[in-house]
Parts: sequence; C-alpha cells; structure tokens
Amino acid sequence: EILRCLVGSEMCIRDSSSTEHETSGHGSITDIEAVAVYNEEKEEVTVFAVNRNLKEDVVLNTDVRSFEGYRVAEHIVLESDDLKVVNAFGQENVKPKTTQQTTMDNGELTSMLHKASWNVIRLVKDSK
Repeated sequence: EILRCLVGSEMCIRDSSSTEHETSGHGSITDIEAVAVYNEEKEEVTVFAVNRNLKEDVVLNTDVRSFEGYRVAEHIVLESDDLKVVNAFGQENVKPKTTQQTTMDNGELTSMLHKASWNVIRLVKDSK
C-alpha cells in the first residue's frame, strides 16, 4: 500500500491497489502517482492524480477525516482512448471534462481513475 500524507494535516492518499506495471524504459512503476495541496486561505483541498496504467482503471482512496465539513466540488479528468492523439490550433481533440467518479463517505474519498488519465479532484468547505 502506497501512502502519501499532506504536510501539516492528517490527510493521506492511499493507493490501496498497490499495483505496478513494467515499462520498457523505466522498469517497474506504480500505477498511480498523486499529491494533495491544501489552500488554507480558500479552504480548499486539491488532489492531483495520474493513472499511468495503460490498460486498467484504478481506484484511489484518500483519507480526508481531518477535513470534516468538506465536500467534493469537482473531479476533472483529461483522457483519450487514443494515446497518440494531439491538439492543434483550432482542433481540441483532448480536453478536460467533469466526471462524477469521486465519492466521499465517512472521511474516505474514493476516486475511480480511468486508465491513462490525469485527474484533478477539488474539495471545498461547506458554507452551511
């Protein structure tokens, strides 16, 4: 299990799948690479995560118990089935889109990261 914690808080990102895959040029690498950033002034937490597995979706679990009163504001994903597709002037073949692939329950953030995708998951404090 891979565990990375946000400095100054008890928020931890946990790749419970602990999966790795072999690459031709870099040996064995983990499927998920993720980091979280806390903006105290805006009371926002942003998780940046990439799924480097080219064949399978992977679940990312994040312990957010220390951020009680927060909710998922958005999950943005950048992905394409064609890994060689590019954007050009006037032609956006790959662009960010909003998805509903993240849920939060009892301080546990669960995000489905599609294969070969780049993800931004933003949490905001409820203004109740």
